[in-house]
Amino acid sequence: MSGAAAGCVVGVWRIEAEGNKKVLAVDGRQWKEGQTSAGIGEGSARNLWRARAHHAGVAQPAPTCARSQRIANGAMRSLRAVYNHARKANTDLPAANPTLAVDWNQEERRNTGMGAVDIVGWLEELRVFENLIRREFHLLLLLSGSRPTALKRARIDHIDFRSRLLHIPRPKGGEDRAFDIPLSRAMIRCIIRTIRIGRMLYPDQATVWLFPADSETGHIEEHKEDRADLSKWGNDLRQSYRTIAQSTRISKLDIHLLMNHAVPGVNEGYITRDKLLSDHLRQQQDRISAAILEQTAKIENNLALRWLNSIKIVLPIAQLHTQAPIKLAA
Repeated sequence: MSGAAAGCVVGVWRIEAEGNKKVLAVDGRQWKEGQTSAGIGEGSARNLWRARAHHAGVAQPAPTCARSQRIANGAMRSLRAVYNHARKANTDLPAANPTLAVDWNQEERRNTGMGAVDIVGWLEELRVFENLIRREFHLLLLLSGSRPTALKRARIDHIDFRSRLLHIPRPKGGEDRAFDIPLSRAMIRCIIRTIRIGRMLYPDQATVWLFPADSETGHIEEHKEDRADLSKWGNDLRQSYRTIAQSTRISKLDIHLLMNHAVPGVNEGYITRDKLLSDHLRQQQDRISAAILEQTAKIENNLALRWLNSIKIVLPIAQLHTQAPIKLAA
């Protein structure tokens, strides 16, 4: 049985036995992003609903580790979206979503972010990274607090150097949540280095994508790293950004706006975000970047500053004794 969350993931769903009970399972090997399965419709939705009706005891397996529990919950959220999407096209479908029979795993918020004191060790890990494009990708994730998927899909024509903005046209929540990320000076340097590296390594893909790669899409697709090489990546860096911003005494409202969170409260809802981008929010972004990069002063080997405070391409520290830095014409 095929299914998808509208415009998000496509997978193969099936009913399996776990002991004496039936469970809904998904084959994630066939998941893809940005597509909707052709199988979504009345037939698939009815089958899902019948599966629930015939197996009132349908429940998730009980994974023992927290990561497995989150994955299981995520699969059920996708199933819920499958049915809700199909029901929009056919209101004759039963109103009861199949996931009403699911026993959800309890999830605890992951506290994996770094504080200012942790930045030094992380930058030490990052500066010896051999993949220069991925090195800049992780750095920009930390400096921007962006979600990884949005940044992976950043295009060259989304960058406005004059206004110092990076446009995110389809963040989490879709086009209606499109927004601009104000760019600090450190973020501008990071972007310029990335563009230069991309032109050197992937000249064709670099004409379109900020973080080019030799992939089907032309940009970085997988952002995960071996924790032994880089201890924090992905949403860890988003949490770190939020933590450091708070420690820098940036107001909660400004943090919400910078991270494109829904703004709480009635009064805050009247704020026009675009009017704050060119001045106020950019200043706050500069403060956060400064709080992050000032930690490099605590690194004994100041070659780290050579990379972070320059727009020139510098090889990883392990290679500096054997090869001169790569420099490209402006």
